[in-house]
Amino acid sequence: MGLGRPKELKNKAGVYGIINTKSSKQYIGSSLNLYYRLMDHIKGRNSNLRLQRSIRKDGLKFFQIIIYYFHNDPAVLLTDIETTVISAFPFSSLYNFKKEGNSMLGHKHTKQAIEKMKLRFANKSNHPMFGKKHNEFVLSLISKPGKLNPMFGKKHNENTKK
Repeated sequence: MGLGRPKELKNKAGVYGIINTKSSKQYIGSSLNLYYRLMDHIKGRNSNLRLQRSIRKDGLKFFQIIIYYFHNDPAVLLTDIETTVISAFPFSSLYNFKKEGNSMLGHKHTKQAIEKMKLRFANKSNHPMFGKKHNEFVLSLISKPGKLNPMFGKKHNENTKK
């Protein structure tokens, strides 16, 4: 299956690989919705940095998708299967940064971690966007006009304003 046609994977969960046919390197990942996750990689959103650099260098035409595992059972831990697939390859042949699959799904930060993040950004110059502005293209992606905006017709209360 070419990298540009993953629509049949919508609402399907599993473990996948994105293989660079030019270099034989691959990225292995897992998702509860393979279509949306693969689209993130194709569009460069929330994607592996090494994979993205390779896509920019070689072009999408040199990448193929392989599905290692499909599942419908919510009890299945995809990260365990992802780790098994990762360990089946020499780590040097992967774009992955870690030898184990992991997920932030359902993760909640502790109060201590939240306070630490608040403290870190209390000084605005520590923020990664300090002194930078989004270009028009990025602004068009993040802005949602009218009824598409979750805050449409609503007002912030005093607590959220603080």
